[in-house]
Amino acid sequence: MLPNLLLNSWRSVRPRLTSGHLTLSSRWGAVSDKLFSSSAKIIDVDGDKPIEPKQAEGHLIYPERAKNLLFANKRFQVQSYQRLPDDKNDGSSIFSDPNSPVMGKWDNASRSLIMFLEKNKTSHMKHWENISKIASASVATGHIDPPRLTPVFKHLELLPPTVRLVGDLVLYQGIGRDDHLKDLGFKEDDGHLMCLETHGVLFIDIFNKRENIAMRDFSAAYVDPLSACQHEILHIGNTKYFDYLPQFCRDFLGVPVEIAFMYAADRTGFSLFGLQDGTDDRWGEYRFPFTKETNTQEDFFLMIDTMIAEVEEAKKTQVDGKQ
Repeated sequence: MLPNLLLNSWRSVRPRLTSGHLTLSSRWGAVSDKLFSSSAKIIDVDGDKPIEPKQAEGHLIYPERAKNLLFANKRFQVQSYQRLPDDKNDGSSIFSDPNSPVMGKWDNASRSLIMFLEKNKTSHMKHWENISKIASASVATGHIDPPRLTPVFKHLELLPPTVRLVGDLVLYQGIGRDDHLKDLGFKEDDGHLMCLETHGVLFIDIFNKRENIAMRDFSAAYVDPLSACQHEILHIGNTKYFDYLPQFCRDFLGVPVEIAFMYAADRTGFSLFGLQDGTDDRWGEYRFPFTKETNTQEDFFLMIDTMIAEVEEAKKTQVDGKQ
């Protein structure tokens, strides 16, 4: 059992120290061959079908998770209609170019998504042509960022947590136009500043579980203070702290994991998915909830450092006990 110090700052789902696997895992580059050597699948820790951690285990509620993705990401995949669809399965009526995302930002003041269609991009001008006839459109984000995790999810044939908005894509007519252009890095003559008047929100988790979110709940959802710096947190977590991620799974959850990646972080904790020891394709998702919320990036990594101190102390205690 790990010392009690960590319990003051972090809540373990099943806290126990495994007797082996105390060596650090390889760095990202060294494990890439292992990661991409075979087809992979996500399973739960019992080897059955995928099971997502419950809300009580430290996840944000779905409206908050959806809104945080909008704040964290600046690239969006747009779908517009070339013509009215014959039925709901008429995919030929939809135009979308996943290789040409649209820059955008969620504006909490107007409760709308602000995006910019660039004149020098053919696919953007195709969207402009389409919405001049049919304003209905859908926009998705989360599945193309952060770039370093995208190939990992692609290999596992999974999507990262994704939020999809549906509504009418129209020219932006609100105040603060110059500020929005500056935030997105464009000038007025570069294209068209657009606004998605949102009618519906769908959140999709890594298990492809789809949650329709009521607009009232989405509008009222709290914006996580770490959403704006989530990409940086994930980058640091998967570089500076990469060697410790498998140890967190082993030492706090009792799950032997060879490789692990941090794919979500917020004020209440963080989520990993990892490859179980001795397998090529048995992946699990693991949530590490904090007992107190963190409101800054510094506080978040203080929690991580506390966990590392617990791991190192447990290793030292174990070694001393064998002497």
